[in-house]
Amino acid sequence: MNTFSLTALENAINIELTILDLSLNLIIAAILAHILQIVFINYSQTLNNKKVFSNNFVIIATTTIFIISIVKSSLALSLGLVGALSIIRFRTAVKEPEEISYLFVCIGIGLGLGANYKLVSIIAFIIIIALIAIKSFFGKKEINNETLYMSISCKGEIDLKIVLNICKNYCSNVFFKRFQS
Repeated sequence: MNTFSLTALENAINIELTILDLSLNLIIAAILAHILQIVFINYSQTLNNKKVFSNNFVIIATTTIFIISIVKSSLALSLGLVGALSIIRFRTAVKEPEEISYLFVCIGIGLGLGANYKLVSIIAFIIIIALIAIKSFFGKKEINNETLYMSISCKGEIDLKIVLNICKNYCSNVFFKRFQS
């Protein structure tokens, strides 16, 4: 007769992560996230400020490791995490799908290293970076027919008619949406 040992199950779930492993995982995540930041700045086609957006990659990856290291053995904590992330998701405006994909890579780095899968995380990261480089090399996107949002700030008064006329000279279609002084 086979008996089920609750302590064996608890030992299988409660895999201890040493301080050394956690520190090493945080360092690896910071390095990978920094590489991802460089790739994002060089290969991304988003119109937003790439440098400002990508400065968050290291924080996202390392914070994900911290959260997963704590939550991975507790059902109650993981359900709380799902609730917290759903609130964050609906309060955060990410304007372009490409930005979301890079955020998923950051979270993936954190999830993999937080679960202490160093080799898998590094190999997956290398493959993803290679795919981004290949896509960028073979799929150059033309700038024609793109939407451009322009923000102009100046110290003095600005004549909007002059600005709109300049834009009309260089754009096929100009739509003025908002003016804030």
